[in-house]
Amino acid sequence: MNKEFEYISYRSRRNKIITDNKFYQSLCKLSFQNHIEYMLNTNQLLNLEIGFGSGEFIFYRAKRDKDNIYIGSEVYNPGIAQLLSKIEKNNVDNIYIFNDDARDLLNKIPNELFNNIYILFPDPWPKKKHFKRRLINTNFLKFIATKFSSNLFIITDHLNYAENILYDVLQSNCLTIKKMKISNTSFFRTKYESKALKNLNTIFSFALTHNTDNHAL
Repeated sequence: MNKEFEYISYRSRRNKIITDNKFYQSLCKLSFQNHIEYMLNTNQLLNLEIGFGSGEFIFYRAKRDKDNIYIGSEVYNPGIAQLLSKIEKNNVDNIYIFNDDARDLLNKIPNELFNNIYILFPDPWPKKKHFKRRLINTNFLKFIATKFSSNLFIITDHLNYAENILYDVLQSNCLTIKKMKISNTSFFRTKYESKALKNLNTIFSFALTHNTDNHAL
C-alpha cells in the first residue's frame, strides 16, 4: 500500500439528516466497510464510482454486469436513499456503498483493488477562488492511478475543469489518455448529464489508463 494521500476531507454542511431507521438499516447492510474482507478476497472484478449522485449510472452498470461488483461513494444522504430504494425494488445484489469522502476509502485499500474507477460530473467549483476544492488535480491523479488496474473514466461539462484535467494528465508520468471524446450526446443519461445537455453544454469524456513506461506494479 502506498503512502497515504494527504487532503482535507470533504464533509457537506448542507447534507440532509434522514431519521428513517430503514435507511440506516439498508445502508448498514450494503456498507462497503462491513464487507471489506469479502472485497479483499473475492475473485469478482470490483469497480468504483466516486460521487454517484442519485445512482443512475452505478445502478445501470450493476444490472448489466451482474458478475462484477460495483461500489458507489457518495456523501449526500438523499442520493444514497434513492439508490438504496432502486436496489431494494429491483433485487440488485452487487452494489455496495461508501457514504463518505471517497479519498478516505482510497487511502485504506490495497493498490489496484479496483478494475475501473468512474468519476462522472464532479463538482466543478467554478469560481477561481474555489479551484483548490476540486477533487481532480495533479496529486489526486497520481494517487488514484495506484488504485485501479484497467481504466479511470472522467466526464465533465465544465470547460475550465476539462482543460485542467487534460493538462494534469499530459504532465503525468503515471497516466495516459486511452480515449478522449468531446460531444453533445449522452454517455449515460444521469441527472447531471441531462442537465448539461439541456443547457447545451459540451461534454468532455476522458478514458485514462496507466502509462506502461512508468507504471510499477
